[in-house]
Amino acid sequence: MLLRILNQIMDFFIKISTTDQSQALDNLIASSCILQTPAKKGEIKHNITSKSASWEIITSEDGLYNLFFINCAQKPVTFKMKLVEYNIINGEKCYLPAGDVWLPLLFGVATLVYTVMAIVWIVGPIKEKWTLVNKVHYLMTALLFFKIFSLFSKSIEYHFLKIHGTPQGWNIPYYVFGFCKGIMLFVVVGLIGMGYSFFRYYLVDRDRKILMVVLPLQILANVAQIESLEGSWGSIEWRTWTTIFQVVDIACCVAVVVPIALSIKHLKEAGSTDGKAAMTMQKLQLFRQFYLIVLAYLYFTRIVVIFTKLAVPFTIEWINDLFEEVATVAFYCVIGYKFRPKEDSPYFQLEDRKSNSEVEMVDMKHNFLNKKYKYRLYGTPTGVFMLMVTC
Repeated sequence: MLLRILNQIMDFFIKISTTDQSQALDNLIASSCILQTPAKKGEIKHNITSKSASWEIITSEDGLYNLFFINCAQKPVTFKMKLVEYNIINGEKCYLPAGDVWLPLLFGVATLVYTVMAIVWIVGPIKEKWTLVNKVHYLMTALLFFKIFSLFSKSIEYHFLKIHGTPQGWNIPYYVFGFCKGIMLFVVVGLIGMGYSFFRYYLVDRDRKILMVVLPLQILANVAQIESLEGSWGSIEWRTWTTIFQVVDIACCVAVVVPIALSIKHLKEAGSTDGKAAMTMQKLQLFRQFYLIVLAYLYFTRIVVIFTKLAVPFTIEWINDLFEEVATVAFYCVIGYKFRPKEDSPYFQLEDRKSNSEVEMVDMKHNFLNKKYKYRLYGTPTGVFMLMVTC
C-alpha cells in the first residue's frame, strides 16, 4: 500500500446517519476540507500512520455507516483495501445492512406471487381461449417467466450475501434474467402500444424505427445498471455508469410511451372517418387507460421510489423494494386483464363486424343482379380477406 501523508489531508472518514449522506458530504468537501475540522457527533476519523495498517471498529451506535476516503490534497493516491462490514443479529454475523435483512424473504415471496400469476395466466386465459391467443400474449408469458427467474436468482443472491458476504455466483443468473426481463418488458409495452397482433398484424416503418431506438437504449441501460451494481460505490466510474443508467432508462420510458400516444391519435382520426364510432371509441378508451397505467407505473418506479429511498430511515430501506414489487404486480395484473384473450374484445368485435359488413355487401350485390352465387370468405395472417365466387 503506497500512501503519502500530507499534514492530515488524507484520511478515512466515517459518517453515521439515518439516511444516505454521500451527496451532502460531496458538497461539504467541495467547500472545505472536512478533515481539518473537529470531529462532530456521528463522525469517526482514522489517521493513516503507516503503509500497512489494520483497524477494527466495534460500535453499538445505530445508524447508517458511510465510509469515505478523503483526499483534500487532490493528489493521486494508490492503495489496496479490504473492507468487511457486518452486524451481529441474534449472536450471528449478518453481512447485509440492517435495512436489507428482509430482502431475501421479500424476493422469495415475490417469486411465489409471480409463479401463481403465471399459473393463473396459463391455465385461465391462455388455455381456455387458445384460439384467440396472439404473439403478444406469448411475449407476455415469456415476460412473466423472466421476472420469476430474475426474482428467484435475486433472492438466492441476497441469501448468500446475508450469510457469507458474497453472492456465491448467483449474481450472474440474476443479471442474465434481469437483462432479458428488462428488454422483454419494453418490447411488450411497445408492441401493445403499437396495436401489433391486436388490430393489425404488421409494423409500419414508424413503429420499426421506434423499436430500433428502444431496444439499443434498453441494452445500454441494462449494461449501465450492471456496471453500477458491480462497480466501486462512490468512485468516478460508479457515478458515471449510474448517471448513464438513469438518463437512458428515462429515455426508454419516453420512447415506449410515444407509440401509445400515436395509436390514440390514430384512433381519434379513424373514429370520424370509418363509420364505426362506437367500436373505435371502445378501443380509444382502452388505449387511454393503457397510456395512463404505463405513465403511472413508470412515474412511481422511476421517481417516487427514489425519493422514498432518500426519505425512509435506514432500518426499513427494504420497504422501497416492497413498493416497487407491489406496483409491478399491480401493473402486470392490470395489463394482463385488459389485454387478455377474450371473445368480446373490441379488437375481435371490430374484425367480426368487418366480416359481416363485407358478407352483407356481397349479398346485396347478388340480389341486385338476380343471380345465385356461392362464395367463401378467407382470412389471411395479414388481415387481408379473399373472396372466391363461383356460379
